[in-house]
Amino acid sequence: MDVDPSTLRCIISEGNIRRNSRWRFFELIHAAHRVIYKTGNLIIQGTYFKMAVAILYPGSMGGALARSIANCSPSITLLTSLAGRSEASRDRALKAGLTDVSIEDLVVKSRVIISVLPPSSAETLAQEIKAIYDALDPGQREPPIYIDANAISPSTAFRISKLLASSSIPFIDGSIIGGPPRDGYDPRLYLSAEAQYDSAVVGEVVEMLGGGGKHKNGRGLEFIVLKDAGVGAASALKMSYAGVTKGTVALLTTMILSAHAHSPQTSQALLVELAHSLPEMLKWGLWMADHMVPSAYRWVGEMGEIADFISNPTGAHPVGGASTSTGPISVADTYRGIACTFQRIADDLEQKAAPETSGNEDGNGRDVDILKAWIQDGRNLTAP
Repeated sequence: MDVDPSTLRCIISEGNIRRNSRWRFFELIHAAHRVIYKTGNLIIQGTYFKMAVAILYPGSMGGALARSIANCSPSITLLTSLAGRSEASRDRALKAGLTDVSIEDLVVKSRVIISVLPPSSAETLAQEIKAIYDALDPGQREPPIYIDANAISPSTAFRISKLLASSSIPFIDGSIIGGPPRDGYDPRLYLSAEAQYDSAVVGEVVEMLGGGGKHKNGRGLEFIVLKDAGVGAASALKMSYAGVTKGTVALLTTMILSAHAHSPQTSQALLVELAHSLPEMLKWGLWMADHMVPSAYRWVGEMGEIADFISNPTGAHPVGGASTSTGPISVADTYRGIACTFQRIADDLEQKAAPETSGNEDGNGRDVDILKAWIQDGRNLTAP
């Protein structure tokens, strides 16, 4: 849709765009963006429209999200800030179509900021964004919509929401269910927000990031809005889902390593029995375990968030700490123990990469090798 700038000004000045026709208005802005500017920002008769989406940071998930958003809404400028990031991160960002800017410019230019990083860093990033926004000149202050799409507990989501609310920055609680987008596959993104943002702001995000539901080639993120659920609902869903899926792969990993520690024959017998009695579970477990190894370091913090969720399901306690324990050991401690399994794998993987070390003491330097060999044996056993 190409619109002559003078025609667009006439349409807007005459008030011919109805606010209840939100997607038509947004589509018109996109068209004008292509005609008038290529900078990611649009000024029409003194009204400033931000056309940029920022992703912090472009890891495997963040980079893939950027590509998916570009597929649905090619007119949007995608930003990130790579100061202090690795060369691998820079290369990934470039391939995903992200433009590197300073974090200060990112806050000024972005309509939406999506936080996608290890959960242990979620609050720190929100604090940084708030501090930068608060330091802006009043004329530059147009609050971005802040989406936390990390694996955080409801209580963490509440703290971030309260932090940003003090600067009037709209907050949307998000949870990504599934792996990074790839050819033929896109995950679901669940969204929830407080009442004042539940309709207009969340609706704008869905239209902006998903192309108004007009996914190019039928592809793009599938947005599911948890209407009237409030902040914490999307995070609670993520905690519940990850508690089942990642908790299960942690149990499988623990039992593989424990069986092998008894004897290699025991671990092989475990594999054969699972293939015989639980073949579908084994196939899923092999896939999950393989993807867990490089991600284990990220999952450590996530298990801590799940433990917090179990102790404080509603997130009502500001510091999180209400325990469901009826004794010295809490149910939440199950996931603190699971975090130790992922930490063990992460440590072993890191030490294997260092030539001067031979691995961690618990696994005799071979935990990852043992696990990968078991996964490969499982694939061979279950192959058609």
